[in-house]
Amino acid sequence: MVSNTYQRKPTVGIIGSGFSGVCAAVQLKEKLGIKATIIEMEDDIGGTWNVNKYPGCACDVPSHLYSLSFSPNPNWSENYSSQPEIYAYFRSIGKKYDIYAQTRFKTRAVNATWLEDSQQWKVEVRAILKWDTQGNYEEGPSEYLYFDIIYGAIGPFGVPHFPELYDNFKGRVVHTAKWDISLEELTNKRVAVVGSGSSGIQVIPKVAPYAKSLVSYQRTPAWVMPRRQFKYSSWVKKLFTWFPIIMWLHRCSIYVLNELRIVGFVYYNIVGPIFKTVLSYHMGQVLKKRGRKDLIPKVIPKYSPGCKRITMSENYLETLAQDNVHVINEKIVQVDGNKLITSTGETHEVDVLVLATGYKVQEFLGHFDAYGKNGTSLKSLWRGEFPKTLHGISAAGFPNCFFLLGPNTGLGHNSVVTMIEIQTQYTIKCIEYMMKKNIASLDVKEAVQEKWVKRLQKDLKQTVWAGQCDSWYMNSAGHITALWSGSVTSYWWKTRNPDMSAFNAVGYIDKKHSL
Repeated sequence: MVSNTYQRKPTVGIIGSGFSGVCAAVQLKEKLGIKATIIEMEDDIGGTWNVNKYPGCACDVPSHLYSLSFSPNPNWSENYSSQPEIYAYFRSIGKKYDIYAQTRFKTRAVNATWLEDSQQWKVEVRAILKWDTQGNYEEGPSEYLYFDIIYGAIGPFGVPHFPELYDNFKGRVVHTAKWDISLEELTNKRVAVVGSGSSGIQVIPKVAPYAKSLVSYQRTPAWVMPRRQFKYSSWVKKLFTWFPIIMWLHRCSIYVLNELRIVGFVYYNIVGPIFKTVLSYHMGQVLKKRGRKDLIPKVIPKYSPGCKRITMSENYLETLAQDNVHVINEKIVQVDGNKLITSTGETHEVDVLVLATGYKVQEFLGHFDAYGKNGTSLKSLWRGEFPKTLHGISAAGFPNCFFLLGPNTGLGHNSVVTMIEIQTQYTIKCIEYMMKKNIASLDVKEAVQEKWVKRLQKDLKQTVWAGQCDSWYMNSAGHITALWSGSVTSYWWKTRNPDMSAFNAVGYIDKKHSL
């Protein structure tokens, strides 16, 4: 319910239009009557679900939980939705809440600078004139926008990782995040796929049937669980439509089941060995049944399940067992024309190189940077260090700047969409407080931030994510920066009511003195 008693409504800028940006935009409008300006580099909303269009792209969280609670979809076709269906869901939300009217597409937010005198953010933006398949772009001249509050809704999957090693490859190179080749074009081609994360595990089963040969390079193999895929029947969809309470209960049941998985990650010393045995048996049986016992030492990991993200598939292991697929665990150290050479000297000549090398996850701000008080660069402040925040939402020295799905708020066990909604509600309450009290800015107190960071780091050290494996959960210094340390429920409990005493506040009446 939007109140009419507030003295003024702040202007808000949102950078990104994935789940985070769309959720924030809708809630700001519905609850506070604020029509935010969304700045989006791509030509449509959807974030990663607009960009990633490689064959087999799908979500590994059940559809009815991987959606916004205030806009449920009774017509999900499958338990785990594919990219086209999730993208269509985004577009339906965009139309329903008129998100398109408040979004500037093909526009990059270059940086934001905090203006102490006016208590505002000055955001430099540039129009994107042209993209290429390597993630490079041409831009127009700079333009400046001014906002009282900004949201960093960029997400961790904004900047594709293109290893420089492959710049000199003479054949066709395609990244899963910039897919620009049809499966038919891969017919009878020699294909190599670099990477064993979610995108690699999803794309390999789609490419292998077309390829003359496929080489899967996976320095660190992934734990693979069976994906319990099923279709929702028409009568179930009707039931969800006619009786939304049943759909809500279904969503809750999925949430609870996923939430229980955190036990295996936090108490992995007890649960981990059992889980590892079960997964090893499953993966081994799949390979043995297809006469590929030789693949077991190559494909089954040695590290504890969960140290890297656990993947799900019903056909990945089966594909690796095919005659035209070859698995290599060694690191590629040299590219010579069309030849890929590993550390042991094994060489394969290929026509098409598929990079399933993921994203620069540790660059939380993507192509963007924020300059807070005293001109401090947030990107420089976080680079190689543990990114200090309060709740992963606010950073000291950067007033009126909120992050959604920022540092240490990702998940390895449940739906990040739920985390996004929790964070959005937290920020809505902060902004509502500002409007009621006529506050110009809120800035996290460093002492409060330090206390939160120390407890978070202590909790993270006890989890499976601190194990010895090469994971995008960690930065170059070995800090776990991508994940929350516990359950979603525990995060909600800690953030359900913002403690306004954790902030230094500056009022509109006298901007030179804190309230």
